[in-house]
Amino acid sequence: MKRRSNRGKSARRLVDDAGDLSVRPKYAPIPGFGVVVLQSRYSPEWSAPGWVDEDFNKFLLLISGSIRLRTRTRQQRIDSPCFVQFSAHTPHFIEDLPEDPVVVYVIHYSPHVLPDSLSKELASVSIRHWNLSGSAMSIAQSIRTKFLEMLFEQSTRRVGWEAMMTSLLLRLAVRAARLGSRQEPEQAQAGLGAAQGTECVVTYLTRLESGFFRNETLESAAQSSGLSRRQFTRIFRQLTGTTWREHLQTLRLKYACKLLVESDSPILPILFECGFESSSNFYRAFKAAFGCAPSVFRERNRPA
Repeated sequence: MKRRSNRGKSARRLVDDAGDLSVRPKYAPIPGFGVVVLQSRYSPEWSAPGWVDEDFNKFLLLISGSIRLRTRTRQQRIDSPCFVQFSAHTPHFIEDLPEDPVVVYVIHYSPHVLPDSLSKELASVSIRHWNLSGSAMSIAQSIRTKFLEMLFEQSTRRVGWEAMMTSLLLRLAVRAARLGSRQEPEQAQAGLGAAQGTECVVTYLTRLESGFFRNETLESAAQSSGLSRRQFTRIFRQLTGTTWREHLQTLRLKYACKLLVESDSPILPILFECGFESSSNFYRAFKAAFGCAPSVFRERNRPA
């Protein structure tokens, strides 16, 4: 029987955020530009496939629970929060310790993505890990925010998302190299509050992808993220390059286009389903975005 986690509300929230339970390690094809990010929450029945010898590098962020890591020469217990770097072609075996729910974020990336000097520095040690508890918790928060930003870019796939993924990976790799050579102080250079604010907005953006139809205001959006309107607005623009209202309208219009093309629903139910409160607002926004009325858009884009 599993004991209750003693890491408090923070750990339980991380577990709740991680999604469906996994019974086996997650893998995804690495796309052509060389980076993919995954999140996983282990179920009580989780089991490792055995020893692995992968042809890609990876970063692992353990945010809840504990694992036992084995190599050909040693084994050790790793407790959360912990940041781990694996070089390609390093045989290892990871075992879940059934004490707390294990929640991990993992980045798989091709060796060629990093500059040669940085890649050689990281490859000089096959596996490194850094305990991020106590005074290093601010570093853990900053690193986790980068993982979440990468997940957001990967899920939304906006223009330039591949470049953003690569840029965030480079920043993580530099941090790992500097932590490994002790060139970075134990305390994160960026304040914990800034990292938390970014994480809150990233979480909100993920929710908004499937909840854009709700009747919401900028004030309620900021409040739901635990931020002031000013903080929320500033971070939102940094992440999306646009305002909250413009981003929300883009999501609604995108879904309206999908319904116009793929369904036979009348336009009035469509506009309400997308979150618009009046037909005049919908028609005005649609024409400004696409240069024509919704009915004309439907006629032009419906398959023959």
